Amino acid sequence: MILNINSNAGSAQKVGSVGAVGKPAYDKHNNRVKGIFDTVVRKPEDLKTVFSQVAEVRKANSQSTRTTFRAFVDRELIENIRQDVLLSYHIEAVLPTNGSVQGCDLVYFGKNAPERKPADYLRGEEERNLDNVRSNVKAVQPHVAKARAANNGYTISLLEGTPSEGDVKTILSLYKEAYELYTFDINETTVSQLFSNGNKAIVARDSNNSIASMIISERCDLQLTDGSKVVMYEMSDFATFRKDRGNGLITALQIEMVKLLRRQEPDAVIYAEDRAPWLPVNKASAEAGLHYAGTLPFHCAIIADRDIDYSQNHQFESLNVWYAPF
Repeated sequence: MILNINSNAGSAQKVGSVGAVGKPAYDKHNNRVKGIFDTVVRKPEDLKTVFSQVAEVRKANSQSTRTTFRAFVDRELIENIRQDVLLSYHIEAVLPTNGSVQGCDLVYFGKNAPERKPADYLRGEEERNLDNVRSNVKAVQPHVAKARAANNGYTISLLEGTPSEGDVKTILSLYKEAYELYTFDINETTVSQLFSNGNKAIVARDSNNSIASMIISERCDLQLTDGSKVVMYEMSDFATFRKDRGNGLITALQIEMVKLLRRQEPDAVIYAEDRAPWLPVNKASAEAGLHYAGTLPFHCAIIADRDIDYSQNHQFESLNVWYAPF
């Protein structure tokens, strides 16, 4: 999900969908305060400092209805945080780092204003769907996923270099069909940005060599204050034309993407934030061998096909976080 790549928000730099690095910033499109800290949280005092910095930004942007930020936190401290119900912000998801930040994992913290909290019935339905996926969906072997796509007339390939004019038009049509509202404005400029800054795209093409489905992996390089260097890839912007759905394309694309990224960056944090009210994408992540890490309630503005009826066509959706194991 690309948002103002490399633009400044106050004193903090934005790096794609990660948001402001070093200190959170206000994201008007999604009406939230969002960011990622480059300070490693190793003791309770560090956490207090992080929370106080978030509170400052939140106070200056009182119109925001959600606060969401990430920090690399000592694993032993994570369990203590989970048990402290009095904290201002609570853990929503945790991603393993495989030692790229010694003794730490990447923690999503969050809090919603009362008017932005999902109704109990919505979360209940989303949790039942998620439980069903986690209990019943098994990982698919890469050759099986690729063979299924091939048998249905599709080829899987890396979209290298600058896309052709025809591909750009197809991608634009694809996103406009898939999303009535998205986390960024869908136009030729934003579509072109998808292929910059080290991002990677893998597509499924039909028998006419036209793009039928695609995913983007957005790269983010972080230099932390303790000297650690972290490479992150968010697999996002999943979309398949309706006529091409049901052929296992997103599963195959995710499998191929993880294989590609693991060859190039063995220790990278690879993850996806799947739409909680849309069962097929969560099923695809489970089939691709990803592991569930947590849920971000009403995290961002998305309107698209849903399995669950959001009352009054609510513009904010919850996201389920999945990650590729090491």
